[in-house]
Amino acid sequence: MNSFRSNTRSSHAGAVAVAAPIARQPQGARADSYLVFVMLLTLTTVWRLQNTVPVLAALQLPSIAAAGSYLFFLANRDRRRGLGSIKHPVTTALVLFLLCIAASAPLGTYFGNAFAFLRQDYIKTFLMFLVVAASIRTMRDLETMVGAQLLGALLYSLVILSRFQVDETGRFDELLYYDANDLAMVLAMTMPLAVYFLRPRSKWMWRIVALGTFGVILIGIVKTGSRGGFLGIVAVMLYLVFRYSAIPSRIRLSAVGFFVVGLLLVGSDQYWQMMGTLLNPKQDYNYAGNSEGGRIEVWKRGLGYVRAYPFLGVGAANFGWAEENLGRGAARKLLGRGTKRMTAHNSFVLAAAELGLIGFSVFCAILWQASKSVRRSVRAAARGPGRDPDEAALGQALIASLLAYLVCGFFLSQTYAPILHIILGLIVALAKVQRERLKSLRLLEQPKTRASGSMSRPASVLA
Repeated sequence: MNSFRSNTRSSHAGAVAVAAPIARQPQGARADSYLVFVMLLTLTTVWRLQNTVPVLAALQLPSIAAAGSYLFFLANRDRRRGLGSIKHPVTTALVLFLLCIAASAPLGTYFGNAFAFLRQDYIKTFLMFLVVAASIRTMRDLETMVGAQLLGALLYSLVILSRFQVDETGRFDELLYYDANDLAMVLAMTMPLAVYFLRPRSKWMWRIVALGTFGVILIGIVKTGSRGGFLGIVAVMLYLVFRYSAIPSRIRLSAVGFFVVGLLLVGSDQYWQMMGTLLNPKQDYNYAGNSEGGRIEVWKRGLGYVRAYPFLGVGAANFGWAEENLGRGAARKLLGRGTKRMTAHNSFVLAAAELGLIGFSVFCAILWQASKSVRRSVRAAARGPGRDPDEAALGQALIASLLAYLVCGFFLSQTYAPILHIILGLIVALAKVQRERLKSLRLLEQPKTRASGSMSRPASVLA
């Protein structure tokens, strides 16, 4: 009997010894300085906080946010925030994408543009992905980061709705940083994050903020007059209605009703005339008449650059330069005519034309691995003893954000979009948080198994 008691006590002690480090993990910890700097970095990069509140630009907030984020990343000693914590297929694919951009600078058609883009733009976007994915430790950190994006979207949308008016065509003309089409994509990708906070498990305060943000985003997208943005939010709403299980079906159907009524109330006659052209694409300038500025003709020329430079493309940020100096542009120069620098109007065509088939393949791999990872996270969070409804709900929202990018990005040159890299960072962080949680559950189960085994052996002796 004494042996039985000592074995039992030692088993319980082992359970406490293993469980104690898990209990001390700051699952409920509030945002620390590292996370605050990273949130500020995303708010200044995507939501242009320094433009909406000009005094912040004078205080050099973007530089301070970037420097603070990088310093905390380098000085961090928490294993959940190290480079090893974000070892993931998406991270690997983004590193390869960075190398493709770097290789396109010396081997492309114009070194200056590609090198300047790499040094001044994309390296910052890539580092933002790293610090977003690395800084998140727990589900609470994830929700805090998502909430920051929601507040950024709300502030930016309120500012442009109060400062800018639609022009005679019925859409925004000039905005802070973005053009109308780009803004529509950014807002469409953020809308699912607002829906995440509308689920019953959210705090009532966040539900109110999310509902207001949802409405403001809807108005903002309508004011942009973007047909790609319209298709993006329609795709998002269809996905949320049929797949977003975190919200009861009756509430999802009510949200669709709210969405439709909101569109009807906010959309002007001009807006619906523009959206009506989607039903008659052959009458649109992008298709009819072989307009050299139309999307179809631009895409054809972009594919021509791929045929001419199949491996590494014309170089990052060189599509406009190619329009002016290659093919049609070169011929017009010989005739003494000017050529307007065009953008690709398609993220996939842009990737293939600027980075060649190698870069295009890596770009597609990034999107595929991100989709695969988040779908796996949703399945793991929705099934088995380790279910977590919050992880499943956020995963489904991130799938909807990726869907919005795929739809809107098909009509825009957003291959290197910062908002896409934030979503990718959240997807990698979700996989990390889930991995840590499931690991903790397994560690908690092991002492229980050992304890039950040690209790059963003395019982057999006594029998």
